[in-house]
Amino acid sequence: VIPGDGNVQWSQDGGANWRHVTGRLGRVNAVAFSPNFAHDQTAFAAAGMIGQHSLSEGGLYRSINNSATWTAVFNSPFYAFQTLTVSPDFAVDKTVWASANSYSSAIGLFRSTNGGDTWVNVAPGRNINLLEVSPNYARDHTLFAGMADDGIHRSVDGGLTWTRVLNTA
Repeated sequence: VIPGDGNVQWSQDGGANWRHVTGRLGRVNAVAFSPNFAHDQTAFAAAGMIGQHSLSEGGLYRSINNSATWTAVFNSPFYAFQTLTVSPDFAVDKTVWASANSYSSAIGLFRSTNGGDTWVNVAPGRNINLLEVSPNYARDHTLFAGMADDGIHRSVDGGLTWTRVLNTA
């Protein structure tokens, strides 16, 4: 991701050469790849920016062809998407999470269980700045989230409920 530029760059030779693969999205904040990327060629991008007086249109984008083209799978003129995480068992469960904020509030954590075709806000109002999924998600359904206003939380049900496990204040 090129900071401030809004483009995702791709290198297939260890970083010697780079090419734009997204065109200009509002502002790309995160990119996540399917753990099975070599076979399914699926990648996701989270975009959007909250400015001092406005919001750059946000959205979630998906590529299913080795990042040659990107398709909007969730557009919002009011949300900026910050975090993006793909299930380690994506080939089976097709699960992806993304957090969003608006100019005035935390929107929450969105989840897709069909590879990004549809999204549901499973944790409304949660201000998630960092999201990690357990490597054993298929068995434990555990997520960890750094919440800007409330420390580190854990969910053991795929993001539906959360418990603070570390107060960072």
